[in-house]
Amino acid sequence: MRKILATLGVSALMGTSLIAAGTGTAWATLEDCPSGWICLWQDGPFVNGRMLKFNAPGTYHLGDYGFNDQMSSWANKTSQSACWYEHGDPISGRHGMPAGSSSAVVNPNDEASVLVIGNC
Repeated sequence: MRKILATLGVSALMGTSLIAAGTGTAWATLEDCPSGWICLWQDGPFVNGRMLKFNAPGTYHLGDYGFNDQMSSWANKTSQSACWYEHGDPISGRHGMPAGSSSAVVNPNDEASVLVIGNC
């Protein structure tokens, strides 16, 4: 239990949050993504599986959150541009996430490895 609380404390300091969904737990929906955050869903569209939330500019390696090649939908409810990369490829694998937009079905699905907020 202490390890879980310590992990949650570190995540809070880093501007990230993780909502786990599954049997007996309410699924995170598009409405669960608050204003000022970028949210990524494990399954789409916006309803199934885990949801990650980010609100601080920076580069996030999704594997650090157990989320490599897991994203199926996303919402950018910030005023900042963002982008995600397939396997960290900065050229051919870049996908834009304009401020105030969302994607219910990501194409290609389950290929995101890196999220960048700002400087996209």
